[in-house]
Amino acid sequence: MRAHLGLSLVGCLLVGVCAGSVHAEQRLVNAQIQALVSGKTAYRRHARKDVSGYAFFDPGGSYLAFRSDKGASRGAWSISDDRFCYQLSGRDSECFEVHDEGNGTYRLYEQPGGPMKPKKHIWTWERIVDGNVENMR
Repeated sequence: MRAHLGLSLVGCLLVGVCAGSVHAEQRLVNAQIQALVSGKTAYRRHARKDVSGYAFFDPGGSYLAFRSDKGASRGAWSISDDRFCYQLSGRDSECFEVHDEGNGTYRLYEQPGGPMKPKKHIWTWERIVDGNVENMR
């Protein structure tokens, strides 16, 4: 019995499936991304840097943001080819795949530079709330 229990635990760890502990991350498509962010404020954290902030995504396509390392900024946001895109004033547009983590958080992945390059996790939206709750202008 003890050996059987040990093998079950090892199998559980190797496969990664233990009594409801796994949620497959789901990539969002255009309509899902639109519903997720339009008219809402997202609180975010950078995946590799000690940077956090928040952004309000106006339904009309404008973008107001605050980053702990750079302060306030503004620009435009859009959705294209199942990717969330934003463009800060005077800069090129950046687009990201958005993945639902299943726990109220969303990971943003940089588009790969080619078929052999893996996606790179850049931002995590840790919380998304209705409206411009930070009263950004």
